[in-house]
Amino acid sequence: MYNFSVRRAGSAEITCDWLYSTEGSPEPCRGNLTDWMGEFFSPRYPINYSNNVQWTWTIHSTGNRTVGLTFADVDLETCCDYIRVYDGPSTLHPLLGEIREYRNKSSFKSSNNDLTVIFYSDASVPSRGFHANWVFLESCGGNLTDSMGEFFSPRYPNNYPDYSQCTWTIYSTGNRTVSLTFTDVDLEKCCDYIRVYDGPSTLHPLLDEIREYRNQSLKSSNNDLTVLFYSDHSITSRGFHANWVFVAGMCLLQQENCFSG
Repeated sequence: MYNFSVRRAGSAEITCDWLYSTEGSPEPCRGNLTDWMGEFFSPRYPINYSNNVQWTWTIHSTGNRTVGLTFADVDLETCCDYIRVYDGPSTLHPLLGEIREYRNKSSFKSSNNDLTVIFYSDASVPSRGFHANWVFLESCGGNLTDSMGEFFSPRYPNNYPDYSQCTWTIYSTGNRTVSLTFTDVDLEKCCDYIRVYDGPSTLHPLLDEIREYRNQSLKSSNNDLTVLFYSDHSITSRGFHANWVFVAGMCLLQQENCFSG
Protein backbone atom coordinates (compact mmCIF):
# COMPACT_ATOMS: atom_id res chain seq x y z
CA MET A 1 0.00 0.00 0.00
CA TYR A 2 1.19 3.55 -0.66
CA ASN A 3 -0.35 6.99 -0.64
CA PHE A 4 -0.26 10.26 -2.54
CA SER A 5 -0.56 13.77 -1.20
CA VAL A 6 -2.69 16.77 -1.98
CA ARG A 7 -1.75 20.19 -0.60
CA ARG A 8 -4.58 22.63 -0.19
CA ALA A 9 -4.74 26.28 0.80
CA GLY A 10 -5.43 26.87 4.46
CA SER A 11 -5.49 23.24 5.53
CA ALA A 12 -3.19 20.43 6.57
CA GLU A 13 -1.79 17.99 4.05
CA ILE A 14 -4.14 15.12 3.37
CA THR A 15 -3.36 11.68 2.00
CA CYS A 16 -5.26 9.16 -0.04
CA ASP A 17 -4.30 5.51 0.48
CA TRP A 18 -4.33 3.22 -2.52
CA LEU A 19 -4.32 -0.55 -2.38
CA TYR A 20 -3.82 -3.30 -4.96
CA SER A 21 -6.43 -6.01 -5.01
CA THR A 22 -5.41 -9.60 -4.37
CA GLU A 23 -5.42 -10.22 -8.13
CA GLY A 24 -2.93 -7.41 -8.66
CA SER A 25 -5.40 -5.19 -10.54
CA PRO A 26 -5.79 -1.58 -9.48
CA GLU A 27 -8.52 -0.17 -7.30
CA PRO A 28 -9.25 3.49 -7.97
CA CYS A 29 -8.36 6.09 -5.39
CA ARG A 30 -10.60 9.12 -5.05
CA GLY A 31 -10.07 12.59 -3.66
CA ASN A 32 -12.56 15.43 -3.15
CA LEU A 33 -10.98 18.89 -3.27
CA THR A 34 -13.06 21.75 -1.85
CA ASP A 35 -10.61 24.49 -0.79
CA TRP A 36 -10.61 27.58 -2.98
CA MET A 37 -7.13 26.83 -4.30
CA GLY A 38 -4.43 24.17 -4.01
CA GLU A 39 -2.29 21.64 -5.83
CA PHE A 40 -2.29 17.89 -6.42
CA PHE A 41 -0.06 15.46 -8.26
CA SER A 42 0.44 11.85 -9.26
CA PRO A 43 1.56 9.45 -6.51
CA ARG A 44 5.27 9.64 -5.65
CA TYR A 45 5.73 12.74 -7.83
CA PRO A 46 8.38 13.66 -8.94
CA ILE A 47 9.45 10.00 -8.59
CA ASN A 48 7.91 7.67 -11.18
CA TYR A 49 4.33 6.56 -10.58
CA SER A 50 3.47 2.84 -10.51
CA ASN A 51 1.96 0.73 -13.29
CA ASN A 52 -1.70 -0.33 -13.41
CA VAL A 53 -3.18 2.53 -11.46
CA GLN A 54 -6.21 4.78 -11.74
CA TRP A 55 -7.06 7.86 -9.65
CA THR A 56 -10.00 10.24 -9.69
CA TRP A 57 -10.10 13.74 -8.23
CA THR A 58 -13.26 15.85 -8.10
CA ILE A 59 -12.81 19.59 -7.50
CA HIS A 60 -15.98 21.15 -6.12
CA SER A 61 -16.71 24.86 -5.70
CA THR A 62 -19.91 26.46 -4.41
CA GLY A 63 -22.09 29.43 -5.26
CA ASN A 64 -21.34 31.49 -8.34
CA ARG A 65 -17.80 30.13 -8.79
CA THR A 66 -16.21 27.92 -11.43
CA VAL A 67 -12.98 25.88 -11.28
CA GLY A 68 -9.76 26.77 -13.08
CA LEU A 69 -7.22 23.95 -13.49
CA THR A 70 -3.64 24.24 -14.80
CA PHE A 71 -1.07 21.48 -15.33
CA ALA A 72 2.37 22.80 -14.39
CA ASP A 73 4.22 19.59 -15.31
CA VAL A 74 3.26 16.46 -17.26
CA ASP A 75 5.56 13.51 -18.02
CA LEU A 76 3.71 10.32 -19.05
CA GLU A 77 4.17 7.28 -21.25
CA THR A 78 2.53 9.03 -24.20
CA CYS A 79 1.31 5.92 -25.98
CA CYS A 80 -0.70 4.47 -23.14
CA ASP A 81 -1.00 6.61 -19.97
CA TYR A 82 -3.24 9.68 -19.81
CA ILE A 83 -5.05 12.35 -17.82
CA ARG A 84 -8.67 13.17 -18.66
CA VAL A 85 -10.57 16.25 -17.48
CA TYR A 86 -14.40 16.29 -17.36
CA ASP A 87 -16.71 19.29 -17.02
CA GLY A 88 -18.74 18.15 -14.03
CA PRO A 89 -18.72 16.02 -10.86
CA SER A 90 -18.17 12.68 -12.64
CA THR A 91 -16.86 11.07 -15.82
CA LEU A 92 -20.43 11.00 -17.16
CA HIS A 93 -20.11 14.71 -17.92
CA PRO A 94 -18.53 16.23 -21.08
CA LEU A 95 -14.84 15.51 -21.69
CA LEU A 96 -12.88 18.78 -21.82
CA GLY A 97 -9.60 17.21 -22.87
CA GLU A 98 -7.10 14.35 -22.71
CA ILE A 99 -3.45 15.01 -21.82
CA ARG A 100 -0.57 12.66 -22.64
CA GLU A 101 2.30 15.17 -22.60
CA TYR A 102 3.09 18.65 -21.35
CA ARG A 103 1.68 21.53 -23.36
CA ASN A 104 2.25 25.20 -22.64
CA LYS A 105 -0.78 26.53 -20.78
CA SER A 106 -2.52 23.19 -20.35
CA SER A 107 -5.49 24.86 -18.65
CA PHE A 108 -9.16 24.00 -18.22
CA LYS A 109 -12.18 25.84 -16.84
CA SER A 110 -15.45 24.32 -15.66
CA SER A 111 -18.78 25.67 -16.88
CA ASN A 112 -20.31 25.19 -13.43
CA ASN A 113 -19.10 24.21 -9.94
CA ASP A 114 -17.14 21.00 -10.65
CA LEU A 115 -14.25 19.45 -12.54
CA THR A 116 -13.30 15.76 -12.50
CA VAL A 117 -9.75 14.57 -13.25
CA ILE A 118 -8.79 10.96 -13.99
CA PHE A 119 -5.22 9.67 -14.19
CA TYR A 120 -4.57 6.22 -15.68
CA SER A 121 -1.39 4.19 -16.19
CA ASP A 122 -1.07 0.83 -17.93
CA ALA A 123 1.15 -2.17 -17.22
CA SER A 124 4.50 -0.77 -18.41
CA VAL A 125 6.95 2.17 -18.59
CA PRO A 126 6.06 4.52 -15.71
CA SER A 127 7.24 8.15 -15.81
CA ARG A 128 7.47 11.19 -13.55
CA GLY A 129 3.74 11.93 -13.64
CA PHE A 130 2.10 15.32 -13.24
CA HIS A 131 1.65 18.35 -11.00
CA ALA A 132 -1.55 20.42 -11.21
CA ASN A 133 -2.98 23.55 -9.56
CA TRP A 134 -6.60 24.53 -9.14
CA VAL A 135 -8.32 27.75 -8.12
CA PHE A 136 -11.95 28.81 -7.80
CA LEU A 137 -12.89 31.61 -10.20
CA GLU A 138 -15.52 34.26 -9.79
CA SER A 139 -18.13 33.90 -12.49
CA CYS A 140 -17.92 36.74 -15.00
CA GLY A 141 -18.69 37.55 -18.61
CA GLY A 142 -21.96 37.00 -20.44
CA ASN A 143 -24.05 37.82 -23.50
CA LEU A 144 -24.90 41.51 -24.01
CA THR A 145 -27.86 42.30 -26.28
CA ASP A 146 -29.09 45.77 -25.27
CA SER A 147 -28.50 48.56 -27.79
CA MET A 148 -26.08 50.25 -25.39
CA GLY A 149 -24.57 49.62 -21.98
CA GLU A 150 -21.42 49.16 -19.91
CA PHE A 151 -19.40 46.29 -18.43
CA PHE A 152 -16.23 45.98 -16.40
CA SER A 153 -13.70 43.60 -14.91
CA PRO A 154 -14.64 41.65 -11.75
CA ARG A 155 -14.71 43.85 -8.60
CA TYR A 156 -14.05 47.07 -10.57
CA PRO A 157 -12.97 49.68 -9.45
CA ASN A 158 -11.34 47.47 -6.82
CA ASN A 159 -8.57 45.12 -7.98
CA TYR A 160 -9.70 42.14 -10.01
CA PRO A 161 -8.81 38.65 -8.65
CA ASP A 162 -6.00 36.39 -9.81
CA TYR A 163 -6.81 33.71 -12.38
CA SER A 164 -9.64 35.62 -14.02
CA GLN A 165 -10.86 34.58 -17.44
CA CYS A 166 -14.03 36.34 -18.57
CA THR A 167 -15.69 36.42 -21.98
CA TRP A 168 -18.40 38.88 -23.06
CA THR A 169 -20.12 38.64 -26.42
CA ILE A 170 -22.06 41.70 -27.64
CA TYR A 171 -24.82 40.78 -30.10
CA SER A 172 -26.61 43.28 -32.33
CA THR A 173 -29.20 42.49 -35.02
CA GLY A 174 -30.15 43.68 -38.48
CA ASN A 175 -28.00 46.31 -40.21
CA ARG A 176 -26.22 47.30 -37.01
CA THR A 177 -22.61 46.94 -35.91
CA VAL A 178 -21.06 47.28 -32.44
CA SER A 179 -18.93 50.21 -31.31
CA LEU A 180 -16.87 49.52 -28.17
CA THR A 181 -14.96 52.11 -26.12
CA PHE A 182 -12.68 51.48 -23.13
CA THR A 183 -13.01 54.42 -20.73
CA ASP A 184 -10.53 53.05 -18.15
CA VAL A 185 -7.81 50.36 -18.34
CA ASP A 186 -5.36 49.53 -15.54
CA LEU A 187 -3.75 46.07 -15.85
CA GLU A 188 -0.52 44.27 -15.00
CA LYS A 189 1.07 45.10 -18.38
CA CYS A 190 3.39 42.11 -18.63
CA CYS A 191 0.85 39.37 -18.15
CA ASP A 192 -2.82 40.45 -18.00
CA TYR A 193 -4.75 41.56 -21.08
CA ILE A 194 -8.01 42.28 -22.87
CA ARG A 195 -8.55 40.86 -26.35
CA VAL A 196 -11.32 42.00 -28.70
CA TYR A 197 -12.46 39.73 -31.55
CA ASP A 198 -14.51 40.69 -34.61
CA GLY A 199 -17.28 38.12 -34.27
CA PRO A 200 -19.32 36.00 -31.85
CA SER A 201 -16.35 33.98 -30.47
CA THR A 202 -12.59 34.01 -29.94
CA LEU A 203 -12.22 31.99 -33.15
CA HIS A 204 -12.88 35.14 -35.18
CA PRO A 205 -10.26 37.76 -36.20
CA LEU A 206 -8.45 39.57 -33.38
CA LEU A 207 -9.09 43.31 -33.58
CA ASP A 208 -6.79 44.36 -30.75
CA GLU A 209 -5.01 43.30 -27.57
CA ILE A 210 -5.14 45.91 -24.82
CA ARG A 211 -2.74 46.06 -21.85
CA GLU A 212 -2.99 49.79 -21.02
CA TYR A 213 -5.34 52.71 -21.55
CA ARG A 214 -5.47 54.21 -25.03
CA ASN A 215 -8.11 56.66 -26.19
CA GLN A 216 -9.70 54.57 -28.90
CA SER A 217 -12.82 52.72 -29.97
CA LEU A 218 -13.19 49.38 -31.74
CA LYS A 219 -15.94 48.54 -34.22
CA SER A 220 -17.25 45.22 -35.47
CA SER A 221 -17.56 44.54 -39.19
CA ASN A 222 -20.86 42.72 -38.66
CA ASN A 223 -23.27 42.17 -35.76
CA ASP A 224 -20.98 40.89 -33.02
CA LEU A 225 -17.91 41.61 -30.89
CA THR A 226 -16.29 39.27 -28.35
CA VAL A 227 -14.19 40.56 -25.43
CA LEU A 228 -11.85 38.29 -23.46
CA PHE A 229 -10.26 39.41 -20.17
CA TYR A 230 -7.42 37.35 -18.66
CA SER A 231 -5.35 37.72 -15.49
CA ASP A 232 -2.55 35.46 -14.31
CA HIS A 233 -1.59 34.36 -10.79
CA SER A 234 0.00 37.59 -9.50
CA ILE A 235 -0.16 41.41 -9.26
CA THR A 236 -3.73 42.48 -9.86
CA SER A 237 -4.82 46.05 -10.68
CA ARG A 238 -7.96 48.14 -10.99
CA GLY A 239 -9.06 46.50 -14.24
CA PHE A 240 -11.22 48.11 -16.92
CA HIS A 241 -14.50 49.81 -17.69
CA ALA A 242 -16.06 49.74 -21.17
CA ASN A 243 -19.14 51.06 -22.98
CA TRP A 244 -20.79 49.69 -26.09
CA VAL A 245 -23.44 51.03 -28.48
CA PHE A 246 -25.08 49.61 -31.60
CA VAL A 247 -24.38 51.66 -34.72
CA ALA A 248 -26.52 51.75 -37.87
CA GLY A 249 -24.42 50.20 -40.64
CA MET A 250 -24.93 52.88 -43.30
CA CYS A 251 -24.17 55.66 -40.84
CA LEU A 252 -20.92 53.93 -39.95
CA LEU A 253 -19.94 53.78 -43.62
CA GLN A 254 -20.74 57.48 -44.04
CA GLN A 255 -18.86 58.27 -40.80
CA GLU A 256 -21.90 60.05 -39.42
CA ASN A 257 -22.64 60.30 -35.72
CA CYS A 258 -25.87 58.34 -35.85
CA PHE A 259 -26.72 55.58 -33.40
CA SER A 260 -29.64 53.20 -33.39
CA GLY A 261 -31.63 52.81 -30.25
